[in-house]
Amino acid sequence: MLLFFFANAFLALILAVVLVSLLRFNGYLNRIVAFQTNVFGNAPEYNDPLWLPITGNIPTWLNGIMYRVGPGRFVLDNGLAIKHAFDGMPFVHRFQFDANRQQVRYNSKHVAKTAEKNLVNGKATILFGHLAAMSPWRRVVAFFRRAWTLLAFGVDLSDPSGQMIGVTATPNYPLPPNIKNLATQPVLVTKTDANMLQKIHADTLEPEHLFRYDSYDQVLKGELAAAHHQHDLETNETFNFTLSFGLKPALTVFSCDANGKVIVLAKITHRANGTRIRPSYIHSFWLTRNYVVLPESPLYFGQDGLSMMFSGTVTSGLVWDPQERTYLHVIARRSGVGLVASIPVDPFYTFHVGNAYEKGTPSEPVLILDCAAFPDGDIAHQVHNYGHHLARAAPGAYKNPAQGVEESHGFYLPPTQQPSFGDLRRISLDIGAMSAKMESIMPNIEFLRFNAQKSLQPYRYVFGNQLMQATPTKSSRYSLAKVDVETHEITRYDHPDQICSEPIFVPRPGASDEDDGVVLSLVNVTHDAGPHRCYILVLDAVSMNEIAKCPIGQFPAITFHGSFVNQHYESVSVN
Repeated sequence: MLLFFFANAFLALILAVVLVSLLRFNGYLNRIVAFQTNVFGNAPEYNDPLWLPITGNIPTWLNGIMYRVGPGRFVLDNGLAIKHAFDGMPFVHRFQFDANRQQVRYNSKHVAKTAEKNLVNGKATILFGHLAAMSPWRRVVAFFRRAWTLLAFGVDLSDPSGQMIGVTATPNYPLPPNIKNLATQPVLVTKTDANMLQKIHADTLEPEHLFRYDSYDQVLKGELAAAHHQHDLETNETFNFTLSFGLKPALTVFSCDANGKVIVLAKITHRANGTRIRPSYIHSFWLTRNYVVLPESPLYFGQDGLSMMFSGTVTSGLVWDPQERTYLHVIARRSGVGLVASIPVDPFYTFHVGNAYEKGTPSEPVLILDCAAFPDGDIAHQVHNYGHHLARAAPGAYKNPAQGVEESHGFYLPPTQQPSFGDLRRISLDIGAMSAKMESIMPNIEFLRFNAQKSLQPYRYVFGNQLMQATPTKSSRYSLAKVDVETHEITRYDHPDQICSEPIFVPRPGASDEDDGVVLSLVNVTHDAGPHRCYILVLDAVSMNEIAKCPIGQFPAITFHGSFVNQHYESVSVN
């Protein structure tokens, strides 16, 4: 009888602890809902291509296609308004440059129409950041529906437009053997941070297939992967990883040849020192001639992914641990070697890496790794209004932490106004000494791009964006920047009310100078009054001066990343 009493008391205690934890976590989620107040507009879909005139003159050699991808629909058919910039329905934009006509052929496509219908109809899914306010009990019901749908039935890949895949657009991506592709048909694939990919038609942009990395090899069954793969131009190998959740999180690092044949380079469950890895949020990683380097930052998925499953979003399932280090996992590209080192450095997070290369000798290599580094995890919540400008700002608007801000899960909520992008940082990784030195090259640089012909070797120029703060007389905006990594000099293109997208560098064919070419960007022009508009901007990459532009339309076109292929559909600058 006494044993029965204590058993029930213990069970009641466990239930009480679970209930208190549930109430606290639901309160945390509703605090996130409270600051997601942005109103985003919809972009129109252009299924029938338009030939648009260019003002100025593009170079005679600039012939090819720029693809860009990003959120296009935020107000859905049932009136549901998406309040997080990363959760708008993905659109792919295609811009074909014709130097002879001095025109751009433009078309665009909503590539997740079935996913939108499913969201409108209440089908369970996991978004990046958009949340709805709920009572604890409704949240529990939503969790069980989501868990039942995703765990019992898996991710539905039957409809080519049935998933939201819209972070990177990659031409000439290797396809798995089970997806047949005509030899003459160009390949275009969109990717995201989930283990899902989407093949779309390279001209019409019509979705054709959804697939996962386990379509290449059954061992690649993890839930997540990097939206940004790596590619070796000389060996024509593609590199990525999958991340598996559960009691023992695992990173499976692999290479893939042009025919879709996979080689697993390492399966990492523990760091080189024997401690267990955390399921860190890894958006991109480095590649050198002989190594793959993955950054395990202390921005990780709480409860080994269970928090994300419960909340239904990536960002609300993340935790920042300021007491933990960032571990740089070095994996050999040579098959059979595996994890070489896990080198700890001061904590930082990077969305986007830059170039990487090796110095020293083969027996004593030093890896040079460039990235845009944030000092903490606050950026995970600050990006909810990405692409939106702050019209005006009084002094103190960027104070951190702001009055009334509460720290929770390692973040300040509500997040303070994002004051800048990350620092362009260079990490010198000495594998033999198991040490690293970090140097800040330039503050406030993101969306790093460079001349792809200099990939995996010493280089001089980085192209990126800078976040220009709002003032009492000017709005915030994203400018374009060119940084000399040797002299630390910067050259900017900056205009009021203009939000420039990630720059894409296109070299002049046959050029010998690293910066001989043009920079392409899709620019959104924002005003306090009057319609928004967007246009294609072409800069001379040496001077960063405008040489041409092409008006696209009277609508905003938020995009994350892009790629460029020449007129023969050969990869020139691929993300």
